[in-house]
Amino acid sequence: MSKVLVVKAHPFSEEYSRTMKVTNAFLKSYREHHPDDEIEEIHLYDITIPEIDRDLLEAWNQLKQRVPFYALSIEQQHKVTLFDSFYCEFFGKG
Repeated sequence: MSKVLVVKAHPFSEEYSRTMKVTNAFLKSYREHHPDDEIEEIHLYDITIPEIDRDLLEAWNQLKQRVPFYALSIEQQHKVTLFDSFYCEFFGKG
């Protein structure tokens, strides 16, 4: 059994989008020919992804250098916590 990730990065349904019509036709055919495979679909326009900005990148860099979490700025702590909780919720990692 294989696992397939489909990332849909289009705001419209197949009713308005030929790209989504082709994508959905592919998925239908794939499911018919690979019934045991697991398909996970991510709709980027349906989720809110926290912004990865300078504060967050600098915080990650500091954490890699073993700077304690409490030594980060309050804003950096907030952004790291927000991004981590999004990641854990969305990808099921703990």
